[in-house]
Amino acid sequence: MREIVRPSLHFTPQKGWINDPNGLVFFKGQYHLFYQYNPYHDNWDSMHWGHAVSRDLIHWEELEPALVPDMPYDNDKNGGCFSGSVVVHDDQLFLFYTGRTEDETGIFETQNLAVSKDGIHFVKAEENPLIKEVPEKGGRDFRDPKVFFAQGKWRMICGGSTGRIEHPDSCGRIYLFSSTDLYHWTYSGILYEAEPGEGRMFECPDAFCLDDVWFLTTSPMYEKDSVTTLYLSGQMDFDKCEFHKEISGTLDLGTHYYAAQTYPVLHGEIRSVAWLGGWLWMPWIRDFGPEEGYRGILDVSRVWYLDDNRRLCAKVADKVKAEMKLFSRTLEKHWTGENIPPQSEPVMVELKGKLPGDGELLCIDLYDTDRHIVTICFDSSNKEMTVNYNRADRASRYGIRTVPCEMMEKETDIDILIDGNTFTLLWEHGLYRYTGKLYPQGNIGVDIKYRTKRHYDITSLGEILIDFTGKKESERQTLSYTQNPGGAPANVVVAAQRLGAQTAFIGKIGEDFLGEFLKETLDKCGVSTEGLISDADYFTTLAFVKLADNGERNFAFARKPGADIGLKAEEVRKDIICQSRILHVGSLSLTDELSRNAEFIALKAAKNNGTIISYDPNYRASLWDSQEEACKWMRSILEYADIVKVSEEEIELLTGYTDVRKAAETITEYGAKIVLITLGEKGSFVYLQDQQEAYVSGYSSKVVDTTGAGDSFMGGFLYKICESGKRIEEYSLQEMIECVRFGNAVASLCVEREGAIPAMPVMEEVIKRINS
Repeated sequence: MREIVRPSLHFTPQKGWINDPNGLVFFKGQYHLFYQYNPYHDNWDSMHWGHAVSRDLIHWEELEPALVPDMPYDNDKNGGCFSGSVVVHDDQLFLFYTGRTEDETGIFETQNLAVSKDGIHFVKAEENPLIKEVPEKGGRDFRDPKVFFAQGKWRMICGGSTGRIEHPDSCGRIYLFSSTDLYHWTYSGILYEAEPGEGRMFECPDAFCLDDVWFLTTSPMYEKDSVTTLYLSGQMDFDKCEFHKEISGTLDLGTHYYAAQTYPVLHGEIRSVAWLGGWLWMPWIRDFGPEEGYRGILDVSRVWYLDDNRRLCAKVADKVKAEMKLFSRTLEKHWTGENIPPQSEPVMVELKGKLPGDGELLCIDLYDTDRHIVTICFDSSNKEMTVNYNRADRASRYGIRTVPCEMMEKETDIDILIDGNTFTLLWEHGLYRYTGKLYPQGNIGVDIKYRTKRHYDITSLGEILIDFTGKKESERQTLSYTQNPGGAPANVVVAAQRLGAQTAFIGKIGEDFLGEFLKETLDKCGVSTEGLISDADYFTTLAFVKLADNGERNFAFARKPGADIGLKAEEVRKDIICQSRILHVGSLSLTDELSRNAEFIALKAAKNNGTIISYDPNYRASLWDSQEEACKWMRSILEYADIVKVSEEEIELLTGYTDVRKAAETITEYGAKIVLITLGEKGSFVYLQDQQEAYVSGYSSKVVDTTGAGDSFMGGFLYKICESGKRIEEYSLQEMIECVRFGNAVASLCVEREGAIPAMPVMEEVIKRINS
């Protein structure tokens, strides 16, 4: 894997692991930054305090670690010098931190101090530990002291909990202590205890004041809405240990903004720095990322202020903004969009103007050289912003995150900051913030455009069933069967979803364990099942597949009747179809009057809505009373279809021709704009309505099972159609060839594995096949 592009404005270590910031202060002519640090490996381990200095908050020099775990109260391979804060007093630096150790009797977290006169050498206080134990009955967690001067005294707040964080009833706490000399601390009480759902434990608490409004912030563990950094605002009386909460919110709506810590600068301005990372208990974090040699990023300096309505807002510090390449654009009613190619330097994109209204979205694609894409959409009518990670690099596929925001249909502003593999969005004058990390191949480009509002890229309607694939056992010469999920329309949307499309399925399963298995399969793949009906009056349809030595198949169906042909017209979710860019259908639903009526209802809804219709006339002789009956109904769909995909074996049945060009031309006479004919290992033939055509060669494969080959091709092809956002009439022949070539690559990977849905590849595999 190529090295991840490092940010240049965000702080990263030359080597090793970093997480929480532990203080940023101005001392003896320069800024001193402290942070959780493992200098030896790029993984979390016994914690040190890293230390770097700068004169401009942009260019940093790393120094030797400020704190090393070397005392009985902090020297532990599973602990160390945990997070804390720094203050300047009497021309000295005071570093407050949690020492964490454990033994067979339990875990111990104590609050400690180290002092420096020169900002380079740090001496741990003889009085340590300053605070030895949790002051109130509760959980064992007691850490991350934040020290500041307020209302005439030094104040320390520490995070804690009412119980063990593994227990769902535990609630976070913030403990308060006071001091006059920074060495001797008096316990004041519990300053704040979380309400249910606000988090089981409060890490890295902080406090700051803006215009007489006090803010408490913390990173809550296991908060119900997966908030990375919570803020609470209200009125404060430290002497009485009273905080009266008025408003709560989050400092950042994104996936990566943790352990934020503020620091004061001149004229009362409040700035913060945070760790752009996350822990494995967060629902979207699978691992700590693929960087090699170092791991961890700290955010750039963020300035906090209150707007005219006294709401908390943020902006990027002027010095940071001055280091970025600026692109300013005005949003207008008929704006055609803009592409900003990947840049080798940090980028800031400023968008100002009026957001589109009903029926349209402002969409921002962040893409890399391998066409990994994160799509950010602003929906002013629904007052929400969504971030779709389904087409991101493999390490960043966090699904889709939707955040509510009061996007009024008026003049608005959106700032997009890109620095290395980080991105931040600030909109509505910084009232809303979203920060994330990616792992792109190369630098990140930005594509901005208006798009028609669609909830799904592709919706399939039709059969979903169990494929029992038979294998001959060498000794007994009998078949043993392996259960695999399948069904051509279901295969297509799974193939597209695996590649990054947003998909849905409409159909019917039995209310049995096989139906449950199929629904779980779609759910796990990310395909929406809101249109999938479970019906106790039917059994889930079964297909028995016998494989020849060359991977070709023979089918036998247990389907008289099966659930897939029990779908009724009134059960079709037309709202899902109307929210989809493409509706894909097959022909097996046409074998029974009930499901045939349902399919035609779906086709008419799609046609009236302007949804692209894709059709695969998948012929299975055993399911029809006669070949004539099959041909009649299979052809009946052609007048609705915009895209038709047919195999070389089926073109004569459908058109009467064996010549691919004549067959394709005949299909376009019904109204199809694109005809695709799959030719097995020879590749595919594409024919456009304006009589342009091309053969597109396939990829060499070691064939194991051809089940799902055509469906995987179609899923890949439709994914590429959705990726561009173009109307299909706008494609040139060369662009269409690239879509077909992509589908060929998907199919070539599918046939190398057994089954249909289990064999569908992911994007990295397809790109590797294309580049091979």
